[in-house]
Order: sequence, then structure tokens, then C-alpha cells
Amino acid sequence: MTTTTAPTTSPLAGLTVASVMHHGILGAPAGSDLPTLAAVMARHQVHSVLLTDADRPAIVTDLDLLAAAVEGDERVAAGRSGRSLPVVAPATPLDAAVAVMSEADARHVLVHDDGTPAGIVSSFDVVAVIGGHDPRVAGLPRPRPARAGAPAEARLARVRVRDAMHPGVLGVPARTTVRDLADTLARYRLHAACVSGVTEDRGGERLVWAIASDMDVLRAAHGGQLDAAAGEIAATEALTVDADEPLDEAAARMVAHGVGHAIVAAGAGAPPAGVLSSLDVLGVLAGDQG
Repeated sequence: MTTTTAPTTSPLAGLTVASVMHHGILGAPAGSDLPTLAAVMARHQVHSVLLTDADRPAIVTDLDLLAAAVEGDERVAAGRSGRSLPVVAPATPLDAAVAVMSEADARHVLVHDDGTPAGIVSSFDVVAVIGGHDPRVAGLPRPRPARAGAPAEARLARVRVRDAMHPGVLGVPARTTVRDLADTLARYRLHAACVSGVTEDRGGERLVWAIASDMDVLRAAHGGQLDAAAGEIAATEALTVDADEPLDEAAARMVAHGVGHAIVAAGAGAPPAGVLSSLDVLGVLAGDQG
């Protein structure tokens, strides 16, 4: 007798954009300077801001701001955001919106209702749904004070990575399923987690790390890989920075590699000391670090 396993239903099935979208849009004028935009992102813990008076739906991202800071340009951030934001309708099936985001490599889609911007859906919202959480609760920001401070280039240069990073690492084993990874990210309100595994080389076994981001989870959902192992879908580069490295140098490497998270090394053979995120750097730019 032959038995077959029924396909697992996707948690996105039957949902529409309207059921998960955030109503209202966090935005800033297109002419805003770098410290102002950094303060908005750091205060609301978001990785992009909609330019509210742009000619077309466009966003400025965390990496746009880091690039401007590394170049020492307080005004270039808004001007460099040339990427359009994909647009969907409230009635669009959520899995169709996920396909749009995956194929456009976009962390957000703008929701238009009869031609009027009505809200937004992020990759984190999708992760929350996959993990079994209400995205409108899991995605609530944790407000923290932020203020414009010293010129960006000087401020980053005088701060070390260890002074801006989050100590410790939230990691998951490589065998963790994508569904369970999504649950972990949503539960702790994180956009990425470290994936640990063991590899063998001539020196024997050693622990290796990768990073699985919310976009990795979104792409896995689009590809029908929710039951795959986290180690198989962790496509985000595991950039490593040193705890004593100047923050401007670490930010420059994050921009060059196009990543929003870096693992902070604690020494040869030792577990990571922590994680540096783009939002940690933006907190410094916004004046959170004294």
C-alpha cells in the first residue's frame, strides 16, 4: 500500500493584502536631510521611509542613509533613492503580493485604494503571518528617543562598533524550519537571525554562521520552501566586523556588501560578540549615542 503526504497549506493562502496591511504611511518630505531621516527610522525602528512629496512612489532606505553618511554628504540621501515602490491593491491576494516583492527584491509594497495611498505591507509583515503572528501587533514599533546631532561623518568616525552593536546573538540551528525561523523573527521583532552550523575542513570541525533575513523567508515562501531548513535558505551574506572597528568603516563595508546586518567578531574560535544592524548605525547618526 502506498501512502502519500498531503501538501502543507501555506499560511498565506486565502489572505488578502487588506488583512495584513498597516494603514497609514510613515513618510518624510523628499528634501529631508540625513539626520532627520535617520531619526525617523531609528525612532520607529523601520528600514525605509516613503518620500511623501516625490513625483512617484519612492523610498529612501537604511543603506541609502549609510552610504550618504560614509560619503559625508548630509543631503545626498533623499536624492539617491531612485527605486520605485511596487504598488498593489487591498484586494490583492497576499501570496501574489509576496510574488511581486520577491521578484522585485522589494521589502515593501505600497497599497493603493482607488489610486490613493492607503497603507503598506513589509517583508516583516509577511514573516509574522508565516510565523503565526498578527503582523499589526508583531510589527508595532518600539519608540525610542532620537535627535539630530553632530555631522554624520565625524560622529561615526569617533564611535566603535562595540558601542553601537547589540550584544549577544539570537541564533537558530541550521536544521530549523523556515516556519519556525519566521516564528522566532516575529516573536523577537527581528529582521534577521544568525544560523549556526558545523562544517568540517582539514583542521576538523568548526562552527560557522550565516544570516537568514526576513527577505530570505519571503523568498522561501514564494518558492514553496516553508518546510525547508533555515540553513538552506540563508542567502544573506554573513559579513563580519570587529568590535573595535570604527563605526564609519563598518558602515562602509555594510554598504559595499549591501547588507543590513553584520556579525561582530569576538576573536578566533569564540562565539560572536553581537550583531550590528543598520538601525544601530542610524541611531548614532540620529544622535542616540551622546
